[in-house]
Amino acid sequence: MIPFVAGGGLLIALGFLLGGYELSLSSDDGTLTGDIILDGNTLFSPGPEGLLTYLGAVFWKIGNLSLGFLVPALAGYIAYALADRPGIAPGFTAGAVALFMDAGFIGGIIGGLLAGYVAKWVGSWKVPAWLRA
Repeated sequence: MIPFVAGGGLLIALGFLLGGYELSLSSDDGTLTGDIILDGNTLFSPGPEGLLTYLGAVFWKIGNLSLGFLVPALAGYIAYALADRPGIAPGFTAGAVALFMDAGFIGGIIGGLLAGYVAKWVGSWKVPAWLRA
């Protein structure tokens, strides 16, 4: 999780440096200002706000997306700690579900534990050699 926190936090800070804190403010319809700046603008046509504000919005958005991987990574590596390699995919999936359901870190922890124990239990089944892989 450390690369997601460090990288995402640095990119958000760089975005605020270039674009200002207004990037995270909501407009009247609930859309974030950073998303409004990115909508319809490009690097070669940055809009009336200017190139630095556009680049700040880009860094801010990439940082927010990076921090969005925190809960799936937490759940995935909890499941990995419990069940080894068979727990990685179910754990990340449980974390993505927790993120989708707005369950936060607690939902990620519970999902990772559940996915890890289920993967460990399924891995303990005695199956024929041709089916193990």
